[in-house]
Amino acid sequence: MLFSNRIVGHAVLLFALACMGSCSKTFAEYARVTIVPTFETRVSALDFDRGDRIGLTIVRGSESYAENVAMTYDGTAFADGPLWYAERQEPSTLTAYYPYSDAGAPSEFTVAADQRTGCSSSDLLGAVARDVLPGEAPVNMVFRHLLSQLTVFVNVPAGEAVSGVALSGFSPTARVDFGSMEVSAVAVTGVREVLACEVQPGLAYRAVLVPQQADLTVTVSMADGSVYRETVASVELESRKQYTLSVDVADERLNLSLKGSIQDWEDGGSIVGDVVKPGEPGTPGDPGDKEDGTLDYDGVKYRTATVAGRVWMAENLRCVPQGAAVGSGIWYPKEGADAVTSKGLLYDRATALGSANAGSAPVRGICPAGWHIPDREELLSLAGADCEAGFFVDSGCWIVMGSNDRYGSYSYLMSSALSAADGQMECLRVSAASGAGSLVSVSAAYGVSVRCVKD
Repeated sequence: MLFSNRIVGHAVLLFALACMGSCSKTFAEYARVTIVPTFETRVSALDFDRGDRIGLTIVRGSESYAENVAMTYDGTAFADGPLWYAERQEPSTLTAYYPYSDAGAPSEFTVAADQRTGCSSSDLLGAVARDVLPGEAPVNMVFRHLLSQLTVFVNVPAGEAVSGVALSGFSPTARVDFGSMEVSAVAVTGVREVLACEVQPGLAYRAVLVPQQADLTVTVSMADGSVYRETVASVELESRKQYTLSVDVADERLNLSLKGSIQDWEDGGSIVGDVVKPGEPGTPGDPGDKEDGTLDYDGVKYRTATVAGRVWMAENLRCVPQGAAVGSGIWYPKEGADAVTSKGLLYDRATALGSANAGSAPVRGICPAGWHIPDREELLSLAGADCEAGFFVDSGCWIVMGSNDRYGSYSYLMSSALSAADGQMECLRVSAASGAGSLVSVSAAYGVSVRCVKD
């Protein structure tokens, strides 16, 4: 009996010790740091791509708790962070950057000299979250662009073709302070050239540059071997802002017009600079939607119209996001590339909204800042409104199994709403004959015209 009691007592002791080992676990022993990123857009997409990596540093008080921990985006969040510490009432500061480097957050960062295959590796992002308490809830971190983006739109005479665009005169290296999220250019000697990425064949080129004030030289190379070059004096590019440069190749020279940000990154004012050529100053311009019923977006001017109390684009969108390609998620109208100016482009839902699983309205998608893809109610308001003559002309020539066999009978405009049927989206269909409109379900994989509506 005594032997039996000893066995029972020993078993109870073992159970108690086991319980102490398991029941005393705090959340910090299984709760990992999870980061949900937020920003307007990246240089190459509307969000982080699955597999992208950031570097995370956590400072607890005055001591480093985690240093340059690599975290990978899973399509929704960065969820593979370090374990939280147990003291739940002690705040910390989280600093993250992209793209990740084994060497840690860079104190100096140099943009790629050859960006022809893409700008992503030069798109330096940073985020800081202060007074963060350990917990199981994810931490929202706002990632900000630290450099500048310049998009060059080239207009050439008929029959001529552009082979490349280069930008020079700016230092390619920035000194970076992730604590304050500020950058400054590092002085360099000699001419440094950046080859821009082609984002629309022969029409639009893009590069990420270090924010600074300097003379900017633009070189446009033509397919026939000719080269055009002009310089804009004292151009100032600011951190986190996007700028556009319109280039007209005429009379064997370049005519340049620079503007401030009109989309994606934070708004920047007009660039004040003079083109360095005798008696012909540069023409700064104000971006955005104008009072005269037009909208400047991605180097294209669209007509706008007020319908049912809302401001709409009166032309079909024809923007190709960075990283996208015509023929995959975006299509030309039936007549081909020559008809894009009048008919716009056709988009599947994932491309237009930035994700096949985009959330509830309003969804900006590929629309300019301050505008969004219309929801079903906004589209229905068009159907019941007295639209201007020709408002729906050339809208929504959608693709069915790779062919445009519904072309011309109806106009189609995309909404942000999914329909009840699996894989279907709701679109407004307007009869070309009667003008009557209604909502219909269309495959989310088909190409449909997009009209953005102002927020």
